[in-house]
Amino acid sequence: MRRALSLLAFAACSSATARPPAREIPPGEQLASLLLENDRDGDGRISQRDEVGGAPLRFAAVLGGRRAVIEGQARLAHLADLLARAAAGIEPFDPARLDETPDQVVRDLADRSWAALVRRSDRLAGIVPVLRASRVQASDGMLHVYYPDSDREAGARLTAEAARYPEVALVPLPGRLDTAWLERLDRQPGLLYLPRPYLVPGGHFVEMYGWDSYFMARGALAAGRVDLARDLLADLLYQVERYGKIGNSNRSYHRGRSQPPFLTRLALELVDRLPAAERAPLLRRTAAAGERELAEIWYAPPRITDTGLSRYHDEARGAPPEVRRETYKVWRDDPAFFDHQRAVRESGWDMTLRFGERGHLIAPVCLNALLYGYERDMAEIYRRLDGDRSPDAARHQRAAAAQKKRIDRLMWDPARGLYFDVDIEKKQRTDYETVASFYPLFVGLASPEQARAVVRSLDRFLMPGGLAVSSRTSREKAGAEQLQWDWPFGWAPHQVIAVEGLRRYGFATEADEVSRRWVSLVVEVATGNNGLIVEKYDVVHRTANVPVEYGNQGGDRGPLARYRDTPACRPAPRPRSCLDRLLLDDLAARAVGFGWTNASVAVLLDRKTHLGPGP
Repeated sequence: MRRALSLLAFAACSSATARPPAREIPPGEQLASLLLENDRDGDGRISQRDEVGGAPLRFAAVLGGRRAVIEGQARLAHLADLLARAAAGIEPFDPARLDETPDQVVRDLADRSWAALVRRSDRLAGIVPVLRASRVQASDGMLHVYYPDSDREAGARLTAEAARYPEVALVPLPGRLDTAWLERLDRQPGLLYLPRPYLVPGGHFVEMYGWDSYFMARGALAAGRVDLARDLLADLLYQVERYGKIGNSNRSYHRGRSQPPFLTRLALELVDRLPAAERAPLLRRTAAAGERELAEIWYAPPRITDTGLSRYHDEARGAPPEVRRETYKVWRDDPAFFDHQRAVRESGWDMTLRFGERGHLIAPVCLNALLYGYERDMAEIYRRLDGDRSPDAARHQRAAAAQKKRIDRLMWDPARGLYFDVDIEKKQRTDYETVASFYPLFVGLASPEQARAVVRSLDRFLMPGGLAVSSRTSREKAGAEQLQWDWPFGWAPHQVIAVEGLRRYGFATEADEVSRRWVSLVVEVATGNNGLIVEKYDVVHRTANVPVEYGNQGGDRGPLARYRDTPACRPAPRPRSCLDRLLLDDLAARAVGFGWTNASVAVLLDRKTHLGPGP
């Protein structure tokens, strides 16, 4: 996959006899000709499907005044993308870019996707279309927009705008929510106000998510978009300060649950890229929000347990409003099952056999390792603010040491060389093997001996396309229906966490191998399918075909999906009569990948680790 896109086999130009320059054909006209000659399945794209049962794809083009023959599906798909962007006026056509490697093509696609994933919920003009298109609607027919009752400026601005939207119901939200409020937020679904732009994951997700935001911020930083990472952090801090927690998302019915805690890690990733005058104020604000998140969310009921470990547990009860029960083979209408469903969604691992039907009764390795990392981050923040002798830094360092002792005592299995979750009701470790064992390496909790043991277990998870979520042995032993956070599937955040954990402990060769397998899979799928980058992959069979409960693999990319059905475009391409409108429409609507998968390509190709040494 890393071979160069060697491309321009210049036809006719190899003759010793000089020829006059060829007439430069407009990009839109060349694009239409390329599609008419090579889009064999008629979907307006150049994909692997066009190669099935036919001769190799080829196209005679005029590039930079020279005639060229370009061959191969991946090369033609890349050419189609460059021509489409030129025809739409997004960027000039540059023939030199055809020499980019597949890695470079996909990295560029990922880097330029961020602007298209930006959304806002600080104005009703941006909120109302999202609510109108939402699958979950309020029974009263209103579009509910929530804002903090403590932010009077936001309330005044939204109230002034609401005069233009009679279907909007503005609702001030208190910082602490009781049972009645949580039930109302389920019953009257809506979107929460946030002051800054944020990134959405992609696919059918058009709201801000908690842990997705960390990985997307890493991708934005890798692309040089410090502004986007700063805005994401600002919205996360605002959620803690004004709403009481970082929500699963900024949908109202996600207000009772959070997501894996990466707030302090993002602040430390970002702060040194900001102007010096902004650094201390940002760290002070992060420290205050971090203290509150630890004390009121992760170390408070219902999430803290009598083991001293924390669990995922939604504060709201009942069936999650957003769940489509028909997508699951097993669904139980009872309170314990609903608590499980909500807890697993807070964990981000929705759904998985790892937790059985006891997600609310499990203290997970990943969460508790992240809380160890959170304590160490807080100590680092206070040291940067108040010096090495900061009492607050010492307090958090002690808390991290105590958390490590709990994890070592309750979660580490020396015989198997892996970390395991704890069932807090049964008072015992589970035996489900997952890549959560790499979280202690990511945060620097593991001892060198423990890290070596986990690395010896790498083959249980390392598949041809990267790390699978769980081992095949655990998945097959569990039986039951296939769920998306299980073998044989792999997800971008786990690749980043494992690779950076491996690098932290000096296992560069293993880190490189995980990176190579994952990035090559993403690149292979993208170059074979018009730049398709998806939420999750089958890492065993190296495919984006993941037919499980949620789907949400996004749409294929490629311009002019409708051009064959437009009479003005037949029998020959006529750019002025059909291409301009269709091209702009399709460029605006095309998929832009998936946020944390885009980020994983950039972060892993950069081969950077920002986490510092182990313990």
